[in-house]
Amino acid sequence: MQIVPKPDEFGFLMTTPTSRVLFPQPTVAPGAPGVLITEPGVLKTKPASIADPYLLVQSSSSFPRATYTLRCDAEPVFNISGGQ
Repeated sequence: MQIVPKPDEFGFLMTTPTSRVLFPQPTVAPGAPGVLITEPGVLKTKPASIADPYLLVQSSSSFPRATYTLRCDAEPVFNISGGQ
């Protein structure tokens, strides 16, 4: 039996003096010729995880394990288009 490694996951971590928010698996719709982009300049992630001061004190790393964090219900959407 061959073990297939899971692909690396990444995300954005927003840090403040009192809390941290992890935005996992960010995606941006690519702009390719001939492809209709329904949401140009929009970055989406999976629902965010929040670590409050109590969780940060108990954590042994820069962010606590997912089972202990507060989870958001909706997927965040960020406008990353330039200009205006």
